[in-house]
Amino acid sequence: IGENMASVETDILPADQSLQEPLSREAPRIGIDAEIIGDNQRNYAIMATEATSLHTDRAVGQRFVLEGGVRVSNKSLGDYDLTTLDLQNTKQVMRFGHTHGVPVMGGSFILEVSSYIQPISDLGWGRSAGSDPSTNPYQTQDNDPRNTQSNSTDKSVKFLVRPVRVLDHKHVEMFRIAKDKYLSSTAAGRYGLFVYDTPNGRATQTRSTYIKNNNPSPTGAPYPPAYLFDSSSDYIPISRGPKIPGSKSSAFVSQLEQPVARMIVSANTLQHYRGDASRKQSVKNSDEEFIRFDFNTQPRFTQSLYAGEKQNKTTHTGESNRSDNNLD
Repeated sequence: IGENMASVETDILPADQSLQEPLSREAPRIGIDAEIIGDNQRNYAIMATEATSLHTDRAVGQRFVLEGGVRVSNKSLGDYDLTTLDLQNTKQVMRFGHTHGVPVMGGSFILEVSSYIQPISDLGWGRSAGSDPSTNPYQTQDNDPRNTQSNSTDKSVKFLVRPVRVLDHKHVEMFRIAKDKYLSSTAAGRYGLFVYDTPNGRATQTRSTYIKNNNPSPTGAPYPPAYLFDSSSDYIPISRGPKIPGSKSSAFVSQLEQPVARMIVSANTLQHYRGDASRKQSVKNSDEEFIRFDFNTQPRFTQSLYAGEKQNKTTHTGESNRSDNNLD
């Protein structure tokens, strides 16, 4: 249910939080549509439902739309821009429609930047032509993404997001305060933005300047950072990161070629939403014969996205395999 097609009449989220998509198409529609017949005929659609768990109050089943980046220095809102990253002066925090599904101390999330029509722009991402190594998998010695878009194919590019912490109901912090250098800001590379999937990158080409010799993919861990620091500067990367569009940025347009960034929880972070109730049996029979906990049984998920056929079986074998529910 996109803002370009419909308006919200009743929103369950307070304080300017939102679940609504910034862009959508007329068809196909996913969900429940209802037509109310009466004096004021109107069409309604259910945009989201809410589940309650005894184990956690985090809404792990939601999708988070990136509204933009907020500059730390002056609180201005724009795209989440890593092409001008400076850990001293131009850091940004990420703003989403809401952050109820992000653990307070962070986690691992997949951020997909996708467009219905046009390839995703990588303008400004990487280094000047001929320089290496570059963090832009589309860059080669023959093109300069700092001046001209290099990606001409992929309408979907995915990143791995590892925030430092949740700041409030809409903001997450990506970099810590720079005490001395980039290592402290990223906890030696633990936090930040990493490249997760660029299907038609040029890393395997002979004249590629990418930092790896293969394109980032979900099966290609470890995932390289979207920017690169070295000893030449403690605060400014030698290879800049991408500019990710925000739905509340002034540059955002309500047209189908406009890319939208949406974030979902990763399978790794989803493992934290398991409960031990299924294996903490302490009484064997009516005679109150106590036994030890059976930790051979894997804990079940108390909340999950598309649980799939492999989840919550009697023996719980194979539950770590998420190939049946599109959460790899």
